[in-house]
Amino acid sequence: MMTSKTVFISHLPIPNPKIASWTNRYTKLIKENTRSFDYIIAPKGKEKIKSVDYCTITEPNLFTYKIVRIIPFYKHKVYWNSLKKIIIKHNKVTVHIIDNPNILFAINYYSKKNGLDNQIRIIFHMCGYSYKFDKFKKNIFYNAIDTLVVQTNSSLKLQNKQLDNVVCNVKQVYNGIDGTKFFRISKDQKQILRNKYGVQPEKMIFLWVSQDRPKKGLSIILDAWNKLIEKYLNIELFVIGCTKKGNYKNVRWLGKVKNYKLPEYYQLADFYLFSTQCHEGFGLTLGEALKCGVSCIASNITPMDEILNSELYGKLVNNPSDSKSWEDAIHKEIIKYKTNNYQNIYLKNIPENIYDYSDWSKEILNI
Repeated sequence: MMTSKTVFISHLPIPNPKIASWTNRYTKLIKENTRSFDYIIAPKGKEKIKSVDYCTITEPNLFTYKIVRIIPFYKHKVYWNSLKKIIIKHNKVTVHIIDNPNILFAINYYSKKNGLDNQIRIIFHMCGYSYKFDKFKKNIFYNAIDTLVVQTNSSLKLQNKQLDNVVCNVKQVYNGIDGTKFFRISKDQKQILRNKYGVQPEKMIFLWVSQDRPKKGLSIILDAWNKLIEKYLNIELFVIGCTKKGNYKNVRWLGKVKNYKLPEYYQLADFYLFSTQCHEGFGLTLGEALKCGVSCIASNITPMDEILNSELYGKLVNNPSDSKSWEDAIHKEIIKYKTNNYQNIYLKNIPENIYDYSDWSKEILNI
């Protein structure tokens, strides 16, 4: 008897040995819920999850204009080839595609070409805020999906505006952060961590975590820092994810840091700076900082206002592309911090289980 099966499709190995936040989250979900997925279609990784059958794919290296003209969706056809075998074997499948519209387009094209599109239910997980498609691609994208999963209500509203008359169900699920790793610690525990990393008792530590990309706004923070350091001698900035960029006073360049070490840096910090210059899907590091109880200062760019609950959870910078706006916002937050006995003034408003992995996993499994 043929039974419906659930297929997880990823363009990255699952588990993934490199830093990629969503692969860690979904790996944890699949390991803990052994009946959640029957198959994984993904590139070969160093290990496999025992409860799932793997269909390992290798994307072709040659991806030229001529080949695409001959074979539509040539690069991603390998995902369809594996999925087709599963459909033929089991008749009905639910397919979860993680944040890769090109795989979706390939499956949509070949399933229709083979007359198998009615045997597939597609759930697409969007990790970013939105995709910039032209009208033609936008219609294909939404019509190919049965359920679209987005991370914020801001993104949900945007998707619904773009849907027009397309029948596509949109679900919103906040990003899930592992509360067993990212959590608040006591004042004494914080001091122990600061001693471990050679932080002087009188220092106020600011933390910035991201990849070294212009849209992440580090250069703007550094411009503001040059002014702030003239007013405050007891502040220090920890930069994670970037190598040294120029000579700045009281800046510690930490480069890439292993995932398991990250929580300690949040926990020892006094302030977290999230200086994105673009719409983020969620802002994972901002959520991690919130869970660790750090005073957060973030760009007022949607959906950061939602993540910080309209400044109930932290401070928003209204003109985030201007270093003076950051300088002024940080200056005001330092004053508030000092008058509150060097404690996070927003902490009383923030639930300890905010944006927790356990809530995310329940909602994803329900979907």
